[in-house]
Amino acid sequence: MLLRRGQRDQFLKNCPTLASCNTVERDKGDFAPAQASAWLCRKWNISSLSAMGLDDRDAAAGAAATAVKYLEETQFSKASHITCVTPILPRENLILDQNTQVNLELIDQSATSLFWVLNRCRTPMGKRMLREWITSPLQDIEAIEARQEMIERLTGDPHLRARLGEQLSGCRDMGKSLSRLTLNMGSPADMLVIKETLSLAPDLQALIAGEPAFAQLIPACDTAALAALLQAAVADTVPRFLRDGGVIKGGFDAALDSWRGKAENSSSRLSAFEEEERTKSGIKNLKAGFNKVFGYYIEIPKGSAGRAPLNYIRKQTLVNAERFITDELKAFEREMFSAESEMLAIEERIYESLVGEVLAQAAAIQRTANFIAELDTLLSLAATAAEQGYCRPRMDMSKDFVVKNARHPVVEVTLGKNPFTPNDFNFSAENGRRIALITGPNMAGKSTYLRMAALIAVMAHMGSFIPAESARIGLIDRVFTRIGARDELARGQSTFMVEMVETANILRHATDRSLIILDEVGRGTSTYDGLSIAWSVVEFLQGQEHARPRVFFATHYHELTQLADLLPGIVNLSMGVEEGEHGVIFLHKIVEAPSDRSYGIEVARLAGVPAAVLRRSEELLAKFEERGAEKNEEVKHSQQNQLTLFDV
Repeated sequence: MLLRRGQRDQFLKNCPTLASCNTVERDKGDFAPAQASAWLCRKWNISSLSAMGLDDRDAAAGAAATAVKYLEETQFSKASHITCVTPILPRENLILDQNTQVNLELIDQSATSLFWVLNRCRTPMGKRMLREWITSPLQDIEAIEARQEMIERLTGDPHLRARLGEQLSGCRDMGKSLSRLTLNMGSPADMLVIKETLSLAPDLQALIAGEPAFAQLIPACDTAALAALLQAAVADTVPRFLRDGGVIKGGFDAALDSWRGKAENSSSRLSAFEEEERTKSGIKNLKAGFNKVFGYYIEIPKGSAGRAPLNYIRKQTLVNAERFITDELKAFEREMFSAESEMLAIEERIYESLVGEVLAQAAAIQRTANFIAELDTLLSLAATAAEQGYCRPRMDMSKDFVVKNARHPVVEVTLGKNPFTPNDFNFSAENGRRIALITGPNMAGKSTYLRMAALIAVMAHMGSFIPAESARIGLIDRVFTRIGARDELARGQSTFMVEMVETANILRHATDRSLIILDEVGRGTSTYDGLSIAWSVVEFLQGQEHARPRVFFATHYHELTQLADLLPGIVNLSMGVEEGEHGVIFLHKIVEAPSDRSYGIEVARLAGVPAAVLRRSEELLAKFEERGAEKNEEVKHSQQNQLTLFDV
C-alpha cells in the first residue's frame, strides 16, 4: 500500500483492519496530478491520459504514476508490460464523462441545457438532486421503472401536482442547514429552516400516502417529536446571530419569560420612577434616562440642581444640567443589566440543547430532506412531461434503440410556437442495425439529430419521460460523444489532437451496451488522412472481435457511405433536402439514403457570401469533383485493403 509521507499513522488509525498490510511512504510531490500525468504520457508516448478515460488533472493520475514508479523501482525494470490505466467506474449509473456532459450541455446555467428544460423544482434540494439525476442516470431497470411509475401517477393528476407544489414551495434547504450545524458552522437561521421544513414533511407524506407507486419513497423515520419541539422552541423570525437574542420563542421557558418581562417593562418602570422622583423632589423638569456609556441617570437642569435631594449622588456634569444616581436607580440598573446577560445565557443553553437534539436525529432529518428533494424532482419531471407531451419509454435488456417521432427537448422549447420536425431512431435486433452513417448539408439538422439521440438516452435512464411518441430502449452503460471543434492550447493540444484524444478514449472504453455519438471525425487534418481515420474508426466499431456499441456517425466524407454495402449492421441516413428554382430547402427530416452532396456553397449563399466568391466556388468545385472521380478507383482499392486488416 502506497501512502503519502506523514499520513501512515493517521491512515492506520482510521483503518485499523489494514494495520497488517505492508505500507510504503512516498513524497507528496509523487502524487501531484500534473507531474504524474506528464510522466505517464512520456512513458507511453501519448499526448494525454484522456485517451484512457482519465483526466490529466485527476488525483487518480498521481496515484497511478506513483504505483508504476514503485513497480519499476522494486522490480528492477521499466515495467514495460504496463501500457495503460483503466479507471474503475461505478456500475449502478450510466457513465457520462466530462466531455460528454459539456458536449451535450446537460447542466449549464444557460437556456440551452437539459437542466433548464426539466427544472420546475421548488426547492434548492430538488434542484441539486435534478442535476445529480441528469449527470448520474440509472442502470437498474427496476429503479428506472419505479421512477417512471411515480412520474406517470403525477403526470395524470394535475390536482395532486398542484397540492404538492404548494407544499414544496414552503420547504427550504434543510440538507444544507443540517450540514452547517453538523460542522459547527450553523446559525439560528439554519435552525429555523429545519423547523419550518420538518413541519411541512407530514403534509407532503399525507398527500401521497396510500399511493402504491410512492410506497418506497416515504422515509421510514419519525421526526414528529423533533418537529414539535422546534415548533415550540424556535421563534418564527430569528436574528442573524445568537448573541442578538430573540431566537427562543416566548412561552417555552419560564425563567427566560420572566427576565424578558423585566426587560420589556424597563421603560414603563423608568417612567414610573421619574414621576415618583418629580413628586418627591418637587422638581417638575426632572428626567430619568439611559445611555450605553453612563447607564441609567437622573437629569436636573442647572437652575434646579441645587434643589436635588440629599440621597442623589452626582454622576456627571453637563453644560446645562447635572446628572445623578440613587441607590434605587443603581439596583434597577443592575437588574436590567442582569436581565440582558441572563436572557442571553438562557437562550444559549436552550439553543445548544436544540442543536444537540437535531444532531442526534441527523440521519432521520437527512432522510426527510432526501424525500423532499426526490419528490420535488419527480414533480418537476412530471410537470415537464405533462406540459411538453412526453411519453414513457419502455426499458429492457435488449440492445435496441427504437424511438418514434423523437424531438429534441431543448430545441423544441426554444422554438416556442414554431413546430419541431420529429425524427425516428431504429436500431433493433430485427433489422440488425446498430451503426448509422449520417450525411447531408450543414444547417439541415445533423447535429440536432445526434444530440437528440444522446439526450433521449440520458432522460430515459433518469427515469424521466421523453419527447417522443413511443420508445423502446435497451439498457445503456455509457454515452460517449465526440462533437464540435475546440482546442486546449494551455495543455498543448490542437483542435485535431483534442478530437483524436476523445476518439481514442471512446474506442478504448466502449462496450456492447454503449451509445456513441461521433460528429465529423477526421475533419481536422488533410482530406485523405481524415477519410482514412474516419473509415477505420467505423470498421473498428463494426468489427466482430471488438465491442459492438450503438453508433451515430455524422460525416461529410461521402465515401464512407459505401460501408453500408460492404459491412453488415450499417445503415445510411441523410438529412432531407428539397431543391427548387430559388435554391434549396432543408427539410430537417431524416431519410434512409446516403447524401451525395454537402450543399456547402448553398449554405455559403444563405450566409451572405458575395456572389463573385460563390461563382468561383462553383467553378472550382466542378474541377475538383472531376479530379476526384479519376482517383476514386485508387481510393476504393485502399479502402478495401483496410477492410481485410480488421478481418470482418
